[in-house]
Amino acid sequence: MVFEIFLSFMVEVTSQTFMAMTENRMKSGYWIQRANFSSEDFDRVGLNDAISAFKKADWLALEKERDLLQENGNEYCDPGIGYVPSDSNILHVALKTGNTFYIHYHYKKRGLILSRTKTASTFDIDWNDVPSHIELFFEENHNGLLEKMSG
Repeated sequence: MVFEIFLSFMVEVTSQTFMAMTENRMKSGYWIQRANFSSEDFDRVGLNDAISAFKKADWLALEKERDLLQENGNEYCDPGIGYVPSDSNILHVALKTGNTFYIHYHYKKRGLILSRTKTASTFDIDWNDVPSHIELFFEENHNGLLEKMSG
């Protein structure tokens, strides 16, 4: 009887843990980086909110800020948005110019004994195509994202 109660409890805890892990894997914290190297962090979001955050970002203002820093001879970086789920992979989308972006995907590549971080990059991505990259990232479609970035 005690074993059955314990087993029932373990099944319930395992089930709840798995559901929480699955839900968290489908969410990601994100940040928006400004040209002056400052950034604002945001809570974990799901796919739709992640795409919405990209679309709602004021890319024109962020670009103007970068251009002004550049014109004045100040240090600057390209503004962007980055997503970091719990698995430590990172998708970083940065503004190149106008409606053109570049994307860096940092991911773990497992070896026989150790894993290492690798980076795939793609350049000259149109604003309208960025959400499909975000979608593949959130769906954890590693091979699909690498294929899209290489093509």
